[in-house]
Amino acid sequence: MERIEVNVITGKQRIIPLTAQEIAEIQSRPQPEPIPELTAQQKLEAAGLTVAELQQLLGLEVNP
Repeated sequence: MERIEVNVITGKQRIIPLTAQEIAEIQSRPQPEPIPELTAQQKLEAAGLTVAELQQLLGLEVNP
């Protein structure tokens, strides 16, 4: 494993091999929780819309 170090002034890049200790530290980090898949309704709610509002925007007839 390697890391890339970039000098922001000159733009020069260096590839530096990781030490065994750095690799062990990276591997010991907890794995992130997977992002749950949102339903279509949850996506709409996150955008601040309801199903009825979306139907209205699309010109679809809303059933009472």
